[in-house]
Amino acid sequence: MANQVCQTLNSLRVFRQGLKISPPHAAETQRLREDEGELVAAPYAMENLFEPLRAIQRDVYTVVQDIEREMAASARTTAQAFLVSRQNVLTAALIAVGIALLLGYSLSSSLIWPVRRIVQALGIVAGGNFDARVTVPNRDELSELANNVNVASERLGNLYGKVEAQRVELEAEYARSEALLYNLLPEDIAARLKVEPSGTIADKLPQVAILFADIVDFTPRAAKLPPVDVVAFLNKIFSAFDSLAEKHGLGKVKTIGDAYMAAAGMPNPCNDPVHRVAEMALDVQITVAQMSPDFAKGLQIRIGLHAGPVVAGVIGNRKPFYDVWGDTVNSASRMESNGEPGRIQVTSAVM
Repeated sequence: MANQVCQTLNSLRVFRQGLKISPPHAAETQRLREDEGELVAAPYAMENLFEPLRAIQRDVYTVVQDIEREMAASARTTAQAFLVSRQNVLTAALIAVGIALLLGYSLSSSLIWPVRRIVQALGIVAGGNFDARVTVPNRDELSELANNVNVASERLGNLYGKVEAQRVELEAEYARSEALLYNLLPEDIAARLKVEPSGTIADKLPQVAILFADIVDFTPRAAKLPPVDVVAFLNKIFSAFDSLAEKHGLGKVKTIGDAYMAAAGMPNPCNDPVHRVAEMALDVQITVAQMSPDFAKGLQIRIGLHAGPVVAGVIGNRKPFYDVWGDTVNSASRMESNGEPGRIQVTSAVM
């Protein structure tokens, strides 16, 4: 490249020198053209004049060709350098992308995946499965967080087990309470009492049939037996009366000592309540006659029946009791107390 520059400079110096001698040659040529006697010599003079210019032209053409070749070579070199640079840039970009992917995978493995595992475990625990556990290989804050999640899941599982056991016990206790409530009170009355615990339940019923049944001479019999035998006998006979009341659609009102009271038509009206209590009274006599003679030998029952309007309601808060009042109840009680053993005494309202 340096040699080419030197050659170009030399050619330019020669060209300048040629330009300096051009004016005299041009003037001489003009003179020859104007001198008619010397006209023949003009071409030779012009040839001598332009010979240096031709040499300069040839030198300039050579220089231009050299410059063109140099520029072409430089262009090829530049293009090749560009291709190499582009290849280097692409290679560097691919390496950078690979490093980024590697770093991303490493970051995902060490951070994102553990977090996802922890989130999945928490979702399972939130769904009610307390057996979910999560394992994080990293021994850092994420691993500690995963261990805390596992501990919390285990504790929640234990707590849920205790709560579930208590829930089962509460349901069983609630069922026993419900059964006891429905044993103490008619179903409809118990439902009303649950809706309005502090309300007053009092109903006037136009037609109710009352049955009173009393065991004749029970007190002197009971005095001769141990208390457990007395209670066992009363439980046996009154349980039999309960079954008869359910059979005929009567509601047990209460027991008073050795007396049993039931009613038809309360708390809800029913068809033919008098017929119901009459059939139960007959079945009571049959049941007593068929009982074991150990304690029931010679046992007799007095029964009194009456029908009419009554007032019924719930008395008491801690031990609520559904009772019935009115002349109908008093009349049925007098029919029983003034009746004869083994007989059923009724009023005209029952006949």
